[in-house]
Amino acid sequence: MRYAILILAGVALFGMFSVYTPPSGASSSGGAPMVMCMDCHILPKGAEIQLGNLPKTYQPGMTYEITFRAISAVKSESEIQGGFAVTASGGELIVSDPVNTQKSDEFITHTPEGTLSRAWKFKWKAPADKKQVILNISVVAANGDFAPANDGFARREFVISPQ
Repeated sequence: MRYAILILAGVALFGMFSVYTPPSGASSSGGAPMVMCMDCHILPKGAEIQLGNLPKTYQPGMTYEITFRAISAVKSESEIQGGFAVTASGGELIVSDPVNTQKSDEFITHTPEGTLSRAWKFKWKAPADKKQVILNISVVAANGDFAPANDGFARREFVISPQ
């Protein structure tokens, strides 16, 4: 009986430590495989998005460089600081910092190098037609423990109207 309990405990411990493994080729997700950050980052702590250079109104066809950062009391235990994902309902998202950002499908996200920061930038080319655009930004302020729990998280929608 004692031997059976020991084996079960070993199997349970193995299962606990093998549930989460970071994707290969990165020290963390490094590439935000999905725009839904909360699919992986669970039990979120608080965070805010500090945004710079986002116009309240846009000129059709004009390109804007947008800067933003994740603000959180969550401190990192390692060099990994955070990540993000951005989508836009109109216009075009453009990589302006290929070292720290990349385009994945229809959104902009961080690269493995981009996880070493909590501040990023990208360009957005406004649509040619006059319509309201929703920019959706999600940020993660990583605690650096390489596990999906207890990171800071924020998600906001920003509405930009044509002039």
